[in-house]
Amino acid sequence: MLCVDMDKVLKRARSKGIETIPDLAVQTGLSEPTLYRLANGNEPSLPTVWRIARLLGARIESILLEVPTVPGAEADGAPHQRKRPAARRQRTSA
Repeated sequence: MLCVDMDKVLKRARSKGIETIPDLAVQTGLSEPTLYRLANGNEPSLPTVWRIARLLGARIESILLEVPTVPGAEADGAPHQRKRPAARRQRTSA
């Protein structure tokens, strides 16, 4: 799975006067939630990575990290969680 190296992105952004993720959102035209999802390791879309790389004057591959997939992980990269069974209703006496 590929993810954005947000440490590298933010370091390069700071060198251009962009201090925070909200500032980066304004400059790239991406939403803050999108950037926070990337910071949490979610897999980015190509247009998203392209916007960030273009703003920073970086090559796309220079801001990506390849993260090994963990067996049992969901397709979105989130750890697999078992669903809880629905709570049983208690019978009331009539």
